Amino acid sequence: MGDISRPKLEHLLVLIPYAVNDILDSLKKKIPYIKITVHPQQRVNRKIISKLIPDGLWKDITILITLFTLPPGPSLVPNLHLIHVLSAGVDRLYSTPIWNETEIAITNSSGLQSQYVWGSDKVPREHLGYGAIGRQAARVAHALGFEVIAFTATPRKTPESKKDRRYIVPRTGDPDGSIPSSWYSGLNKASLHEFLSQDIDVLLVSVPLTPETTHLLARNEFEILGRNHAFIINVSRGKYSESGGTGGATAGADGLRGAALVVTDPEPLPADNKLWNLEHVVVTLHISARGSSNVKKNFQIVEQNLTRIAEGKTLLNVVNRSKGYQNLRLKYSAFEKIFKY
Repeated sequence: MGDISRPKLEHLLVLIPYAVNDILDSLKKKIPYIKITVHPQQRVNRKIISKLIPDGLWKDITILITLFTLPPGPSLVPNLHLIHVLSAGVDRLYSTPIWNETEIAITNSSGLQSQYVWGSDKVPREHLGYGAIGRQAARVAHALGFEVIAFTATPRKTPESKKDRRYIVPRTGDPDGSIPSSWYSGLNKASLHEFLSQDIDVLLVSVPLTPETTHLLARNEFEILGRNHAFIINVSRGKYSESGGTGGATAGADGLRGAALVVTDPEPLPADNKLWNLEHVVVTLHISARGSSNVKKNFQIVEQNLTRIAEGKTLLNVVNRSKGYQNLRLKYSAFEKIFKY
């Protein structure tokens, strides 16, 4: 590699529907080698509206900070090497040319969300997915007396493999992966059913939406959960289940105790959807990304990654396109064009 002590000027395009002037002023003071362009957006009826972005601006930027707005095509952004998305889930990007036709690094906001839970003495609580949200929920649940077990796509048999290397808000989560009393893993139904058969009282679903997790839970899985009258909490995406993320919607029929849903499919729910009338189902707003503290912490990830770029270190929160979530070991030095030689 060349001389990374002299980082090139980075041009950041901020394309989000939030006011962040104070945050950007602070960022520029800390990172002197950046130019920042803000292109305001607005939310109108759940849609994000912005004025046309000039081709010349697309061609000049090196880093994009966005909610979900991407360049129309790779040819417009020859200098773009990093996109930070103000969302933990990136499933809205799967069909875009930037996702499918480039190797531009994409980072997300995983690690910023906190999930509060309730409990009683030694109630078994299971986590389908043990990323940043699952780990924070486990931290709170464990403090309330829950026994926690976890399910992940790949085995976590060693202390090293259980560690969380993404961005972590101080004093949150489970950095060492020491909270679960046991771990289960797999990418097939047999492995999932073994996990779901562990006398679950509360199941937290916090998996990213990928082709593998779409409709992950269906009638057979709800029947297994119903044997112990489990309660389901879904904080991931509504499409994780064939019933729109509802935990069956007819919870009583499957023996389920009920469901608490941050997300549904479709979202928002139509006024005539039967979920509104079910006493055992609670639907809450899916708006965690809009909080001012969440936006501020996103820019802390950006700040840390700008420093890591200059130092040739591993980036935080890089999304693995083949999985749809983090590849925590991606070395940014692979993108050598960003350094000044």
